[in-house]
Amino acid sequence: MVAPRVTGWSAGQRVRHAPYHSWVINPFFHTPRRRFITLTVLAAVVAFGWYAVQPVYPRCAIGSGGLVSAGTSAEGMEDAARQAYEDALADGACGPSHARFRDWIG
Repeated sequence: MVAPRVTGWSAGQRVRHAPYHSWVINPFFHTPRRRFITLTVLAAVVAFGWYAVQPVYPRCAIGSGGLVSAGTSAEGMEDAARQAYEDALADGACGPSHARFRDWIG
């Protein structure tokens, strides 16, 4: 067994230092495989977090909504549906939206 190198004096005592720092010799991203696995896991965690905080809407039946003509654009239909949901929410027929993870934790 090789004794650690002794360098310098400190208040009359010997100071021992390791011959090298292990993180310099073998960094975490040393191999492409480690880099790929680490970045893939990081991307998966970020994607899962994004998915978990997306808003979800509870099921509710909107019995009557605004009538739209057959020639109405998709944007007009979406506005009518949003207005019907907001009216049902104000009447108490539907619950408010919440983050998806709230369903997972109860």
